[in-house]
Amino acid sequence: ASEGGLVQSVFVAWHEAVEEAKEEDEMQQKLNAKSSKLSAFSNRNKGSAKNASQRSAQLQEQSVLMYFFLFWQRDTKCERMRRFGKDKTNKKKQDLIGVKGLFKNFAGELEASLKEGTPRVEVAKGSRKRGTSTGATKADGQPSP
Repeated sequence: ASEGGLVQSVFVAWHEAVEEAKEEDEMQQKLNAKSSKLSAFSNRNKGSAKNASQRSAQLQEQSVLMYFFLFWQRDTKCERMRRFGKDKTNKKKQDLIGVKGLFKNFAGELEASLKEGTPRVEVAKGSRKRGTSTGATKADGQPSP
């Protein structure tokens, strides 16, 4: 083992160590690049999944709110129509009571006037009692029997 052979074997070993270090650095860079791509992909998918689940939860919440809002809207509309019908019925009832009152007043006045008698009826009643005619005449001017 000469000195030249020893130097040569040291240089060869050093060269192999440098080459291995270069390959190791290249592999580490490739590994880091793949790892960062995988990490970015994972983050994007995680964000997409989170957004999808948030959208799903939001849609479910809106669905529940719409269900109750539409139920409330229908209930309000029914209540308004019920009140409208009730008011209309009460108005008709009051009108009917008013007309009924008018008929009662008319019947009462008619009854009172019939009890008092009319002048024509009074004259006819008085004439029959005395045996005279009512004084009516025919169209030709002759008294009627």
